Amino acid sequence: MGVSMLNKSLLKSVVLLAGLMSVQANASLITNGSFEQAPAGTSITFGGEQPALSFGDLAGKPQGFSWAVYSGLPGWSHIAGYGPGVEVHHNGTLSSANGTINNNAADGEHYLEMDTHFSYKTPGNSNTGIFQLLTGLKAGQTYELSFWYRARDTATDNNGLNVYWKANGSVIDKTNADYTYDYSAGANNNANWVQYKQKVVATSTEMLIGFGGAGEQVYNPSKNTTAGGNGKGALLDMVELVEVPAPATIALFGLAGLALLSRRRKA
Repeated sequence: MGVSMLNKSLLKSVVLLAGLMSVQANASLITNGSFEQAPAGTSITFGGEQPALSFGDLAGKPQGFSWAVYSGLPGWSHIAGYGPGVEVHHNGTLSSANGTINNNAADGEHYLEMDTHFSYKTPGNSNTGIFQLLTGLKAGQTYELSFWYRARDTATDNNGLNVYWKANGSVIDKTNADYTYDYSAGANNNANWVQYKQKVVATSTEMLIGFGGAGEQVYNPSKNTTAGGNGKGALLDMVELVEVPAPATIALFGLAGLALLSRRRKA
């Protein structure tokens, strides 16, 4: 009876330890991955074409106006030269196209559009990029990057999303993306948010994770030929990065379980 009770106690300990390690391994390493934290100050005004808005102002704006462009967001920095800023949408900003498109965030109340606003007098270069510096990683460790993507429309060369995974100090620009995602009729990712996952390996203890618009459609072909975006493009939300447990860790729990079962049989 005493041995049985001891086995049960050991089993509970193993299960508890496994649970704690699983929670730790699966905790996202991304700061503000759902873009719900308010940036300081107000938005970029683009020469008076758009009003300066605080993050809290967005919720009270009607459909089509509940968005703004900021110079950065908590946890995220704007990639220099990659568009004018970071465009944040509040739920309901875009039309729902007869109810077929989910126009809310994938998580929370806010999401990003990676082809942002520009001055209508000088259109172009509206694709935008953001990055976050991750520290304390394990060199050689595999991580799983996940994010939710939605295409703004179904137009060709308009909804591309570049994903960057670089060692700290590397240059990030439109030409050196590590992965690119785009509109897919099969995935129906313009009508619904779709989650994408990608295994990445840390080559350093400090890595840069970044996202950028990749659509090159011209804003108004009859008036200008400047590529670099037309103000409509990839939508992004709920970015997460978690450590992938090593096979040795999984095997350790398997061996612990077998040892426990063996002891129970002998008892």
